[in-house]
Amino acid sequence: MVDRKSGLSDSEVEKRLEIHGLNELEKHEGPFVFHLILDQFNDTLVRILLVAAMISFVLACNAEKALQALKEIQSEHATVICNGRIVSGILAKELVPGDIVELRVGDKVHANMRVLTLISSTLRVENGSLTGESEISNIIVGEGKTENTCTGYWG
Repeated sequence: MVDRKSGLSDSEVEKRLEIHGLNELEKHEGPFVFHLILDQFNDTLVRILLVAAMISFVLACNAEKALQALKEIQSEHATVICNGRIVSGILAKELVPGDIVELRVGDKVHANMRVLTLISSTLRVENGSLTGESEISNIIVGEGKTENTCTGYWG
């Protein structure tokens, strides 16, 4: 028992220190910061999000490469009818909706456009660079196609 007026004697304090030890919390090594970070990746949802982020990054890179490839195959100049005259060497990027563009055999389509007149009875369009299709589209005049449905797409 402890005397309320005098408290513990010096010998009793030493005896209790030997039995109970110092009045402090035990120090133990906590986890390293590196382990704490690695533990965050043990969650399945975090792993799924990481995989989704990597897939998204790869798709964005592939889309950028595809866009660059389209820019490389794009024709730089076009021939248009303007003010009743045929004007060659117009930059393709300066084409505007409504421009009448003249195409010849082997030309690349400079923009999305509607076919107004065909000199031949067939128009062959290769859309593989846009659609990935390996077959060439044949548009044959007189098979129900009208001026409004014969279209060429940039690519």
